[in-house]
Amino acid sequence: MASSTKKLTLEEIQKARNEYLLARRQRAGALKADIAMPDVPGIIDASDGTLSADAVRAPLDVIIPEWDQYADFTGDQDVVSLEWAPGHNPAPGDFKVVADKTLTAPIDPVVDFPVTLHVPVAEMSPDGPYTLRYHILTANGEDARCANIPIICDSMPPWKHYEPGKMVLPVTQLTDAELATMPNGMVAKLADYAHADWQAGDKVAFYWIAAPLDPDKLPLPVNVAGVSGAVAPEVTYPLATLQLSEDKDYYAVYILMDKAGNRSPLSDFVRVDVALGPLPSGLQLPVVPLAPSDGEVNQPDATAGVYVHIPSFSNYKPRDRIEVTWGTHVLDSEEIGAAPTFPFPVKVPSPVLVGQYNLQTGGAQPTNVSYRVLRGKVPSAEQAITIDVDLSYIGPVNPDWPNPINPALPEPQVFGKKSNTLNVLTRADVNENAELRFDLYAPVNEGEVIDFYWGSQLVTEAQYTVKPGDSAGDPIVREIPWLTIKNEGNNPALPVYYSIHAPGSENEQHCTTIYVDVDVVTLVPEAPVFEGTNPANGWLTCVSLYADPANPDPLEPAVRVRVPDLSQHLVPPATVTVTWTALSGRTGETPIPGAEKTEDIVLDATTVKGFLWLVQPYTTYILPTYDPAGAGNTGRGRIKYEFIKAGETITSDTTEAVVAMYNAGGSCPIPPTP
Repeated sequence: MASSTKKLTLEEIQKARNEYLLARRQRAGALKADIAMPDVPGIIDASDGTLSADAVRAPLDVIIPEWDQYADFTGDQDVVSLEWAPGHNPAPGDFKVVADKTLTAPIDPVVDFPVTLHVPVAEMSPDGPYTLRYHILTANGEDARCANIPIICDSMPPWKHYEPGKMVLPVTQLTDAELATMPNGMVAKLADYAHADWQAGDKVAFYWIAAPLDPDKLPLPVNVAGVSGAVAPEVTYPLATLQLSEDKDYYAVYILMDKAGNRSPLSDFVRVDVALGPLPSGLQLPVVPLAPSDGEVNQPDATAGVYVHIPSFSNYKPRDRIEVTWGTHVLDSEEIGAAPTFPFPVKVPSPVLVGQYNLQTGGAQPTNVSYRVLRGKVPSAEQAITIDVDLSYIGPVNPDWPNPINPALPEPQVFGKKSNTLNVLTRADVNENAELRFDLYAPVNEGEVIDFYWGSQLVTEAQYTVKPGDSAGDPIVREIPWLTIKNEGNNPALPVYYSIHAPGSENEQHCTTIYVDVDVVTLVPEAPVFEGTNPANGWLTCVSLYADPANPDPLEPAVRVRVPDLSQHLVPPATVTVTWTALSGRTGETPIPGAEKTEDIVLDATTVKGFLWLVQPYTTYILPTYDPAGAGNTGRGRIKYEFIKAGETITSDTTEAVVAMYNAGGSCPIPPTP
């Protein structure tokens, strides 16, 4: 198909070329007069030119793009400069150059562009509006400026640098009952802006935090919301957040932020006591076991340890705490735990017992005992009783009260009747009472009772009641009976002391204990016994030779000797020596030669509590008592044992029995040894 395009003449072609070149020059001139806008990365709101808080605190980058008509003849220079003025509508004379740079041809567009200049930090203060532009002076002496750029510098956070006021919450305690009234969450009001410095774009990050509060370690906020104005802004804590709370103190706090990124200090806090779930119920009155309904807490109770028992109740949680009050003193609360034991015991420390008792008033004093259950800090109803407490005492002031040992009481002294040596009893004092001497204390009153203790024994025979006319400092002598001394035994440091108390009172004071060197008692332990004696006469006869004739022991025939429990005297592995002595005839002291048996027994944990010893072989030690051709057909057997204690040989009492090893036909029939 033939083309319909008309072929141009040479004149027409040249005219078209001239028109194109003119249009290109015109376009270049227009670009040169209207240079491109720079890039200012620090601007976070392009609508008003607000800089970020970080951008205000450092030199501000201004990135200038390549301009079309830069110098192209070697040695020619273009100069680019930043111009900065206060306000958003500055007059031309308000601008000043704050940075510049010279570019000398040849210019490499890859290396030399873009050009970055900086607005110094000092120029961005004080906070407020500014205007920025850049200017290019080209090598031919022509000027070009970009359009004005509004800038807002903002380095001040909402509430300036003050702590924002606390929120206003609808509750101070949060329980299931309060949650039921706020199905859409809990609305909290922020404090009014104190300095009227609210700005559009301000936001609030609000928190629900369990203690402790640390502004540098905040968790994620519950939410971040816009702040609509300077007066009573509101935020909402979601119901789900509140329901996940534990039973403890929570703090509602917030931080304000502006759009520049400036952040206020952490606000003042509001504490909320959280206690969710069914609250404890069925609480009963407390019990003080040492103060029954007809009694009181006294000094022996205080020494033993006073406890308040809390009966079982319903709806407790492991982290619920029991808080006991004694008198007016609130004890430290104690967590119930996952598996509590009821009644739940709470100890009342001695300093609390002392601090809540008026010693000057004395006597029985009514004292409040109460408790409540805390979930978080939300308390249950209080359960209370009143008991009597009597910690009064007689005698001199006790600097260590309620410790019953009073160093101000005169110490006693002990003397033996024969030895007459201070705090020493010797064998010379055997079968004698000892004397205990002391001076009456001050103050002293008629009817007061003094009890004396010898080792572990209360010496009732020595008790003394203060008589009319007795005075402080009077010497008193009491006797310690010999039987008491004997029963307590020897002891190189036997404790001796006395106690004093008012008539009918259990509140005692003790003097300082003295220690007496007692070596007066010759220990004679319990005698051994023969087992299997003939029931007809108590003799050792043929029937005594076998414990079980149908199942004889391989060591029988033998005489069985029972050695008693020695654990009060010995500690294994002590050695006990047991002795059998065979005597000729029914009278006299003639031992049968070769018929005495002695054996050392090393005791263990079992045998120290008593053991059986066999006198055997029969023909060596027992049969020789049968001597019809000489001393007669009966003899005697004696048994004893001994051991060493504290360097002294202790010998038991001796047991003796007639030995008659025969029947009508002769000596006891002994089966032959297999």
